[in-house]
Amino acid sequence: MAMATILAYSLPSIFLGEAFRANWSFGKL
Repeated sequence: MAMATILAYSLPSIFLGEAFRANWSFGKL
């Protein structure tokens, strides 16, 4: 149960982190 909860919270945060970093990098160009 704990593992599923960790995955449920980590996957969206990783996706948002990647999107934010890509957007930030694109904005600096």
